[in-house]
Amino acid sequence: ARALSLARARSLAAAGRSEAAAGALTALASDEGATDDERLGYAHSAAEQLVRCGRFHEGIGASRAALRRGGLGSLSRTALGAVAAAFLRRLWLRYRGLEPAARQRDARAHERLDRQWATATSLTTVDGLFAIDLSTRHCLAALRHGDLPRVVRALGLEATHQAAMGASPAWLEHLCVTLNRLAAEAADPESLGWSHYVSGAVAYHRGEFERALPAFDAAEALLVHERPDVVTLVNNAEVYSTYGLLCRLHAGRFDELDDRARALLERADDRGDVHMRLLIEAAVLPAVALWRGRADLAALALEGYRRGAHRSGRHLHLAYSVLSASLLALHRGEPAAVFEHFRRAAPHARSQFLVVPVVRPFARWLLATAELARAKERQRGWWRARLRTTLLERERAAWVSPFSQLLRGQLALARGYTCEGLAALRASRDGFSQQGMPTFARVAAGRCPPLAAWAPGVPAERLDLGT
Repeated sequence: ARALSLARARSLAAAGRSEAAAGALTALASDEGATDDERLGYAHSAAEQLVRCGRFHEGIGASRAALRRGGLGSLSRTALGAVAAAFLRRLWLRYRGLEPAARQRDARAHERLDRQWATATSLTTVDGLFAIDLSTRHCLAALRHGDLPRVVRALGLEATHQAAMGASPAWLEHLCVTLNRLAAEAADPESLGWSHYVSGAVAYHRGEFERALPAFDAAEALLVHERPDVVTLVNNAEVYSTYGLLCRLHAGRFDELDDRARALLERADDRGDVHMRLLIEAAVLPAVALWRGRADLAALALEGYRRGAHRSGRHLHLAYSVLSASLLALHRGEPAAVFEHFRRAAPHARSQFLVVPVVRPFARWLLATAELARAKERQRGWWRARLRTTLLERERAAWVSPFSQLLRGQLALARGYTCEGLAALRASRDGFSQQGMPTFARVAAGRCPPLAAWAPGVPAERLDLGT
């Protein structure tokens, strides 16, 4: 009977009925006839299904209880506690080093690591604060046990979190070199997939999109094949797809992004994956709609996001929803609305605007563009636009320079300095081309009224930043 109940739970999960699957797995976790290890495994899987279907707080509570019950520690109860715990563990990780201990042939220890891994990856697309704490803890545990494939994937997840949080380039380089060496020693497809994935993540957060995309695509091809649903009932392929999706968004590959996002959205609906749908509605669908000139579809996507946002945790969708709403406001010629969107942003989104290396420049660019549009409307307050442009210029990544040149050109044109403005726009166009972002440049120039035709009497084609 238990085998039949487990088969039913797996079928429900595969069919995207996560809430029903969670109920079936919770019942199995209370089955007196199962062993302690089996009941614990069912409890972990039930927690993952609750998280996936949008019962976020129940899922976090169930994950916390399952981790504690299995002797794997527990999740922090507050955001501050999670940040403090992750900070201290990362200090210890640096002090300890990245070399794994001698391998322990302990099947039960491997099962515990696999459960901790499954929880960490399921939280990665749901709540970044809980995920970074658990990721570092899992990395330290994997290094202690020394099983190379498990060490590689643990280091891979940790490296992607640290890259997202703006860790030092030297430390990230050390992580990459160590992971690549261990992956070569492990010589299994999943480890090689993680090697590609981390190389892509580090390049992505440096803004090297042309280098990141092939790495993400190679990693996804390997990891999707090597991480089927049958073990943890959580399809980690969606975790692996996220970075490739966002990389295409920032690089302006909207033609590729459209088809890819729709395929992921269909899979998310089939699987009942609330969190992937929220990320696509917040970040991708509005940008693609504006690329097509359909502000109504962008607004519809954001409305759908707002209806479901309460079902997820503190993740990237919070920041991207603000960026997309601001881009829509600029498209409509409503710069004041941009400041309102940023003012009302959730605390976690504000922290991402300050910390995440790829998100921060876009936030500064949108605010500077809104300030410039507002100054043009009022014919005063130019110094605020110049100040925000200067803040953007302080970003070190090479891909940010074309955006600051774009702002400088618009500011000069708005104040009547046509020659200076056109020179800056040409420099911006060339910079976008060198960074492999010509489509983004065309969207910025052609789709948002505050970003184009700033100089009266200058033909529109002379302001076109496309190649």
